[in-house]
Amino acid sequence: MRRCLVGVLLLAGEVSAQSLTLSIGSGTVVKNGGDCSDVVSGTWETSSLGTVCSELEIWLTAARSCDDASTSSDVVVETVSQSTLSSTSSGSFSFKVSRLPAFDGGTPCGAALDVTTRVCGSLKRQSSGGSCDSTVQASAQTIRYDAVTPGPPSVSLEPLDSKIRVVLSPSESDDADDVTRFFVDVALELPDGGPGPWRNVGGEVGSRFTVTGLQNGVRYLVRGIAIDEAENRSTPSEPVGTAPVATAGFWEGYKGSGGEELGCGSSPAILLLPFLAGHGRRRR
Repeated sequence: MRRCLVGVLLLAGEVSAQSLTLSIGSGTVVKNGGDCSDVVSGTWETSSLGTVCSELEIWLTAARSCDDASTSSDVVVETVSQSTLSSTSSGSFSFKVSRLPAFDGGTPCGAALDVTTRVCGSLKRQSSGGSCDSTVQASAQTIRYDAVTPGPPSVSLEPLDSKIRVVLSPSESDDADDVTRFFVDVALELPDGGPGPWRNVGGEVGSRFTVTGLQNGVRYLVRGIAIDEAENRSTPSEPVGTAPVATAGFWEGYKGSGGEELGCGSSPAILLLPFLAGHGRRRR
């Protein structure tokens, strides 16, 4: 999922390729409402620009793509002077999550939003005709700010011998790919149907988890908590209850159908027939 997506625009018609490259890491940067003070760092790099006619401007935009220059709704996070561009071909920039365009109009960082921001950059250079009318533009990986908590997961249970198998799935209101893992809590079911003290089992788990070390015939309550890509956690799901059940093996089933333990002189094959007739599987 986290691939290096670096946008580069190459100008056609030139003898050599002129390019501007921006990067903010190895893939999409994901932040939540508690990350407003986090700093996102990036790099810029140029190649074969020739004569540069403007500053390099780097900005953040909520638009679906980068324009040739920033607009009034964008947030400029870095400007690199012409003299710097003439003497070096790379550099760095950084900004806090709280500077995203979503928070530039009065909405505080930390608000329950799910928005995507692009990092853009551009500069002007002298074209082959001698005019400063050639724009070199680039975009970097996106930043996802997600402070929306997922819904409680759905939980289904399968009773096993001294175990309970738990199957969890995201709420129907959530993107299934966005919820990445779960917490599972278990409690004894009290006589009034309510839970005893909850305890987490297994830490962060996938969509299937088996709770072990339980007592057969005793009812337990299980609940789930969904965790999404941005580390947001749902409220706990409604508890679901069941009791582990003992699994009868072959010998227990045989004795339960009337079989007896026999000595060496007996004929166990004949006595096993009633049990096998009810439990055997016909071969084809």
